[in-house]
Amino acid sequence: MTEDLVVIGGGGLAREAAWIALQQPEQWRLVGFLDDDPHVQGQLRLGYRIMGPVTDFPAYKDSKFIIAVGTPRTRKVIRGKLFNVPDGRFATLIDASAKFHSSVSFAPGSLVCAGAVATVDISCGSHFILNINATVGHDCKFDDYCTVAPLAAISGNVSCAAGVEIGTGAAIRQGIKIGRGAMVGMGSVVVSNVEPLAVVVGNPAKKLRDLGDF
Repeated sequence: MTEDLVVIGGGGLAREAAWIALQQPEQWRLVGFLDDDPHVQGQLRLGYRIMGPVTDFPAYKDSKFIIAVGTPRTRKVIRGKLFNVPDGRFATLIDASAKFHSSVSFAPGSLVCAGAVATVDISCGSHFILNINATVGHDCKFDDYCTVAPLAAISGNVSCAAGVEIGTGAAIRQGIKIGRGAMVGMGSVVVSNVEPLAVVVGNPAKKLRDLGDF
């Protein structure tokens, strides 16, 4: 059955999410985009209109939604604006080229981009993003709102608490635990646990500063 889809966001990731949906016409009918930036209202993305701000969501009561914004904190704020939308109204978009075993679970609102690989026995929370050509090994666990950027390589048995962001090309050693709201800088090599809210960078990754609460 084909379902209507509204993409929340108007940037690059939103266009990538729309591209996934457009490749699956038997499953999704793209309605358009919602974005709070007043300067983009009425503009087209891949031929589909930015129809209004996020607060217009009640007008699309028969549609599903995907929050296609890369930053975990922003996704969480947007989810709060969709205050009475049940989890079942959030789409899970998975590109046809992504590879994963049936033991991998993606909660509602997840976005899995082209070329991503998640092997076996992996749990991914709601509004999770696995971006282009990122890889995740066995027995990993991601809580809600985590983002794995393109080309990141995550080894087995890694645990990421809510709101973790792993930058482009980062490498995470097996068995690592990354605390709530932490960020791993792009290209960093993580060989020890990361405390909550920390930004870590480098090879080996070291703490640079703290972020605000998640």
